[in-house]
Amino acid sequence: VSFSTPYFTDGLSVMVRSDSKLRDVSDLKGKKLLAFINSTGFDYARKQELTTAIVTEIPLRYLDDAWRMVEDRVVDAFINDASYLNSFSRKNKLLRTWKTRLTDESWGIAVRKGNVGLLKKIDAGLEKLTTGGEVEKIFEKHGVPWRLGAKAHED
Repeated sequence: VSFSTPYFTDGLSVMVRSDSKLRDVSDLKGKKLLAFINSTGFDYARKQELTTAIVTEIPLRYLDDAWRMVEDRVVDAFINDASYLNSFSRKNKLLRTWKTRLTDESWGIAVRKGNVGLLKKIDAGLEKLTTGGEVEKIFEKHGVPWRLGAKAHED
């Protein structure tokens, strides 16, 4: 597979209850951490040696229920993309997402390897959207606090 020019930079963060004392990765050791199998959050948690506390039985199709597990104290924390976590914690006073991103991950559009023509069209379209300010308008409309480019700002 080939990828387009990156159009969005996100990264992992952690969602906890607002009243949680968890503020740093080291605080997660021995806690119940929700990280989905085959996700970058799962890989990160394993690298940080948090594997003994990872809850992974929930399929990705239940991603929208994951924040409820934090809210209901089924798990102590949920590791996932910061933009996704922020979309829930901004609307729910019981939750907060760490302001610190644990990683920087650039997103691009995947195309079949060798499909250079399609890749060029996608890159041209992304260039038009980014230089024309359309992507920024979309982010602002939907309350996405992360921006384009290699380094996105913190909210």
